[in-house]
Amino acid sequence: MKNLSRLSLVFVIVVILFVSLYFLKGDVKDKDKTSGTKYGISGYVPSNFPNSSINDLNKYWKDINRYSDIYGIHLNWNEVETALNLSKNVKGDTYVLFGFQTPSDWKNSGEVIENIDRILKERKNIKYIGIGNEINLIQSKYPKEFSTFKSEFKKISKHINDNYPNIGVFTSFQYDSLRGKATLMSISQKSNSSLVKEFESDVDFVGYTVYPFLEYGDVNSIPSTYFSDLESITTKPYAITETSWPTQDLEFKGFNFSEEMQSEYIKRILSLPDSKSLIFINIVFLNDTTDWKSGNSSKNPLFDSLGLRYNNGQEKQAFYIWEKRN
Repeated sequence: MKNLSRLSLVFVIVVILFVSLYFLKGDVKDKDKTSGTKYGISGYVPSNFPNSSINDLNKYWKDINRYSDIYGIHLNWNEVETALNLSKNVKGDTYVLFGFQTPSDWKNSGEVIENIDRILKERKNIKYIGIGNEINLIQSKYPKEFSTFKSEFKKISKHINDNYPNIGVFTSFQYDSLRGKATLMSISQKSNSSLVKEFESDVDFVGYTVYPFLEYGDVNSIPSTYFSDLESITTKPYAITETSWPTQDLEFKGFNFSEEMQSEYIKRILSLPDSKSLIFINIVFLNDTTDWKSGNSSKNPLFDSLGLRYNNGQEKQAFYIWEKRN
């Protein structure tokens, strides 16, 4: 009987080890269900961009590593050298989201795969690879050609899953347009959340760019279900790859773009319930992309003032809220 008991004990130990190893090898969804939501920053904008000094660059990377749990590198599919140069400065987790935006891009899936291979072999801090940014807008722009994007995306996703099983694959959607509620966008809107389902079999999680100011004039006007609806669109985990609130008053009737309102928005983001399905929330830009306070602006000023700091690195109110989030 003693030998039988010992055999039973050995059997139980073997089963426990097997189960433990099985779950350790789980996919991105399994791992991130236990890790909690991370809070990070996306986009490369050092202070005084695009005329940043060496001191600006050094301070930028020091601050990114201090204030970001995960850093998002967003660039075109062929900017592999830039991806390598940026990611080498990040001490923690990072991801690369490749723009794969036009029919001419979709002819280059082989080169995209070569670039991904190189990046993942040279950089061990990259946790996720994204292919295609705001792809519902791509579908709106190229409806006849969009099936080609889907087929090429499937090829790239399969390659990553087959060769890098620990790397999570995603694509991103523009959430407000997906809801059909983005009044300030220049293109016509209609609800199209069903598009997300078409990609679920080829992604580990779904990315969203989230800009409620495209529809709602202030934070208090954002519906209570606005963020929870993100989770209901898909059965997959999800991430917010870009979000923020403008601080430049563009004098749009009924819209409050200000430091105070950005602060309220950051508070709202940080107060979201910690969800095992929400992998990360990334604020877009540490610093503003242009020195709009001095009269410099881009072709789309709505996105000039989304940073937690002004272009010169001066902190906004929201920065201090973000700084104290932990």
